[in-house]
Amino acid sequence: MEVEYHVKGKVERADHAWISNGAFSMVQRVRAAEKADDKQGITYLCMSALLLIAFSNEAHINLVGAHVFSDAWPESLRTTEKLALLAFELKLDGKEFMDTTSTTKELMKFRNDLAHPKHRKPKSIDETFKNKPTDTELDKLTTPPLLQRIDCAEVERQYSAMESLFKLLCEASEIDLAEYDPHSSLEISQRARPAPKHT
Repeated sequence: MEVEYHVKGKVERADHAWISNGAFSMVQRVRAAEKADDKQGITYLCMSALLLIAFSNEAHINLVGAHVFSDAWPESLRTTEKLALLAFELKLDGKEFMDTTSTTKELMKFRNDLAHPKHRKPKSIDETFKNKPTDTELDKLTTPPLLQRIDCAEVERQYSAMESLFKLLCEASEIDLAEYDPHSSLEISQRARPAPKHT
């Protein structure tokens, strides 16, 4: 007798947890590179960390929004609009929230600028230095402004803001994060495979 296996159950995917774990992992790599004074590729490492932090912010906002508004949560809104909606609904207007939100909005703009880069006309440079300019000084003249905002300190600042924002949203919404942890309950059963139908 030929058999087949049937899997049935429920899975809580918890996308926010996977994205947050990715952000934490990248931040740890940035910290390790900074501690080892390893500058090789540090800008792109920091860029990756910042993008995952930005994605984590969006995932956290959607998680809390879906908890608060259920099926009425407007997925199509921009992240800044969703954040404003949550702030109004949860009556979040304290200094810590406003400061954190301001930092988070900077990251959202950075993410959008990075995702939608615009062509810029050549920039004229006319600078005078008392001494021969260092490589760092020359880099500042030639590096796009977008990339000048990327460094280890900015990664730490944005990661701290991400954690603070999520904490404030969770406290205000009284969400039980245990309900949204990644988990599954699956049952595997074995049964006889139906005989093929002959035509």
